Amino acid sequence: MPEPTVRRWSRRIVHPRLTLTTTDVEATLRQVEACLVDEGFRSTPADDGFRAKRRPWMSWLAAAAATSCVVLVEPTSPTTVVVDVEDTGNHPAPDRVAEALTDAVRLLASAGVEVQAGEWQAVP
Repeated sequence: MPEPTVRRWSRRIVHPRLTLTTTDVEATLRQVEACLVDEGFRSTPADDGFRAKRRPWMSWLAAAAATSCVVLVEPTSPTTVVVDVEDTGNHPAPDRVAEALTDAVRLLASAGVEVQAGEWQAVP
C-alpha cells in the first residue's frame, strides 16, 4: 500500500481549502497542530480548532514585502476537519503545509486513526 501524501496546492488557488475525513477528530487536530509547529508555524486557539501562522524566514529585513501564511484548522462535523489557508504567504508556504499534513496523516495512520485527505479546493 502506498504511503499517504498530501500534495501542495496550485499557485493559481488564492484561497485554498482541504478537507480531512477522519475517525478521530480530536487526535487529528492535535497531530496536525504538532506537525505544523514542527514546520515553523506558531499556533493559537481559534473557536473549535486552531490558527497557525508562519512568517517567512528573515521577513524582518523586508517586512513590507513579506506576507505570512495563515492556516485555520477546525472540525466541521464529527468526522471532518477542514484546513483553510486564509493567507497563502510567500514561497515555500505551500510545501511546508503539505509536508506537515503528510506527516500528520502518516503519524495518525501509524497510531490506528484513519484519515483521508481530499484535494485542495479554491474557496470562492
